[in-house]
Amino acid sequence: DGRYRRRLNREAPSVPMTARELAKTADRLLTPPLEEHGFKRAPRMGGGAWVRQQGDELLLIYFQSSSANGPGAPGSRLAVEIAIGTRLARFAGRRSQRVWWLLTHDERETVRQLENAVKEKLPPPDPAIIGPLDAPDAQPYLDHWRPRDTPYPPRVDVWFRYWDEADVHALMAFLGGVLPRVTDRFLDVISLPKSEQEAWYRRLWPAESTS
Repeated sequence: DGRYRRRLNREAPSVPMTARELAKTADRLLTPPLEEHGFKRAPRMGGGAWVRQQGDELLLIYFQSSSANGPGAPGSRLAVEIAIGTRLARFAGRRSQRVWWLLTHDERETVRQLENAVKEKLPPPDPAIIGPLDAPDAQPYLDHWRPRDTPYPPRVDVWFRYWDEADVHALMAFLGGVLPRVTDRFLDVISLPKSEQEAWYRRLWPAESTS
């Protein structure tokens, strides 16, 4: 769809950063601000993970790369999880939440702006993928290249997007600023009874921010 792909930045790399490169860069950029709030790099977790003692439990922040990352993908996607439990391991049956669900409307707007900046430099959609598809089937794939001009609806799950090192630096700067207060929100909401948590999230995402 050439309407959305005539603005290539030829200085951008032709392939996205690898998960290993991402973790290395994240460790360098996020460890200092997180250390100010009692976190340290989590051992034996391969990078992109930080932990602090929270009472008798361990509070963990860690990265999760999308299984859809790879050739033909519209950039790479990343989720950031916060979890608490007695074991230092991913997916260990603890209380957890994605950072995305703990962001305010204004913070989500910053994510939208960061994502649009990534889309500006993506290589064009892969003809080998869209060629065999009818237009209605190709459109969801092509939509990944289309800038988003309106806020995300509150109930839409959004992964953080990146392509090159500049994107990762911008994303880490954002996360370094929000993770301390997002961690406080996480501890706040999990302290509530399940019956009260839905109302807590509604306060975080006011109705006027929906679209």
